[in-house]
Parts: sequence; C-alpha cells; structure tokens
Amino acid sequence: MRLLLLLMMFLIVGASCSAQTRDSLGAKYGRPTSETYDSGKGVMLTATFDDKGATCSVLIDRRGRNGGTPSSAETLSDADANRILDDLAPTNSRGKYIIGTFLDIICMPDNNCFGSSQEYENLTITWIGNKDHYRYVYLNYKRNNCH
Repeated sequence: MRLLLLLMMFLIVGASCSAQTRDSLGAKYGRPTSETYDSGKGVMLTATFDDKGATCSVLIDRRGRNGGTPSSAETLSDADANRILDDLAPTNSRGKYIIGTFLDIICMPDNNCFGSSQEYENLTITWIGNKDHYRYVYLNYKRNNCH
C-alpha cells in the first residue's frame, strides 16, 4: 500500500513538473516572435519577424545553446561577424550608405555598450564592442511592418 501511494505521489509530482514543449508554449502564448539559430563556432543568431514572416532584426552574438546572456569574455571576431553579415545582408542589398556613427554609451555594471553603427538605406548595422572583440552585432531592417 505504501509503495502504491509513493508511486502515485511520484507520478502526480512528475506530471506537474514536466518541461514545456514548443507546442504547449505555442498553445498558451501564440506564435513565437523570434527564433534563435546556431550558425556554428558558438555564434548564435536571434531573428525577429513581422506578421508575414519577413526578418525585422537579427542579433548576432556568441553564447551557448542554453541561450544564456553572453559574458564580456565571449566576443565575436571581425571574421565571424562579417561571415554572417555577408550572408544575411550582402553589401549590394543594404542600399545606399547614409552615415556611420560612433556610440559612446554607458551601461552598468560593466560599461560595455560602446561601439559603432552603420546606417544604410535598407538597414542599420550596430557593432557593440571594438575591433575583433564585439559583444554583439545587431541588424535592424527598415521595413514598414517592423516595429
């Protein structure tokens, strides 16, 4: 009897603590607004989309598959960032170059939000970090349905 009671308790607790699945989250919260892709070499791409599925933005950073926030030590090289940028937004698709801007932003606690931005006719590329040590690179497409 005790064994049966213990087994029932285990099943009840196990069922209530089971991990969420993609389908169960979708049923509760609707379609995801972003997806994360592993591009290899520990470089992750997190893309957001408009209602029709067009890409609105892409965050390129180096982090583990667990999705944790990258540490300041986990940085992107120019080669890694450019490899992905050339694939996602080839130079000829960016449109006319408008302006480049240096960013001197203070973010606590590590004060590590400095970088540069390149604005083009069709998108903006923001580089956070410095040469060969970027915390992340952010592509923001200029599309009507993107907010």
